[in-house]
Amino acid sequence: MQSGEWKAILSLAEDPYERQLHYCPDVLDLALIRQNLRHVNGRIWLNAFLKADGSVQLSTRKDTEAGEADLGQVLEAFPRQNFHLRLQEKSMAAYTQIMATIHQYNASGRISISGGNLWWNRKISHIYPGTIILTDQDIPFLYLPKSFSPLFVTEIAVTYRKDYLATGSPSFIERCHRQGLRLDFQNVADKQTAQMLLDQGADGIVTPEPGDFAALFPLRKSTRTQKARRPVGARKEKQVSVSV
Repeated sequence: MQSGEWKAILSLAEDPYERQLHYCPDVLDLALIRQNLRHVNGRIWLNAFLKADGSVQLSTRKDTEAGEADLGQVLEAFPRQNFHLRLQEKSMAAYTQIMATIHQYNASGRISISGGNLWWNRKISHIYPGTIILTDQDIPFLYLPKSFSPLFVTEIAVTYRKDYLATGSPSFIERCHRQGLRLDFQNVADKQTAQMLLDQGADGIVTPEPGDFAALFPLRKSTRTQKARRPVGARKEKQVSVSV
């Protein structure tokens, strides 16, 4: 792995934001995505699949009707942005090809991935150096904590539900945190529901409309390094050279 990937991984681990707003666009329009990123301090969520020619393509949701784009094109369009890719393939050969492409762009540190299920997550965790995020199909394994041990798994993103498995309940959120997992919610209908989940300890929201929830999250971090300011009234010390 290149040193840049490890630096990116470490920078993600040091991210000071506890609450993150993630963006899963409905349409793969780079101009629209760029416009909505002003509200986002988390990842862009997209699907990834392998074309017959071996290229890795990205799409939204579970189909390509809303457009598709080459992985490299998207990474170059947003060089400082973090992504989450939901891998749509069901073979290790396809997963390996997708990961090789990610590595080619030195982007493992800023791309998290999800496999098709927990079995695939266990497999790819041994060959992918970036973060792997558990999803809805992995929820039952939270109740069998010794049954899984994928590397780099520190997060889970689930659909908000009040009934089946009650993912929005305080007890479920607490269970995820006991497992050492950051917890993000998808399919959150409105700002009020999002506020309730955050008050109960949720760590983030995944939405196609980040502007609707932006007020609940910190502003996007500036990429510029700010110079330290002297306290008001403090005088700049003169440098005195002494010759011997």
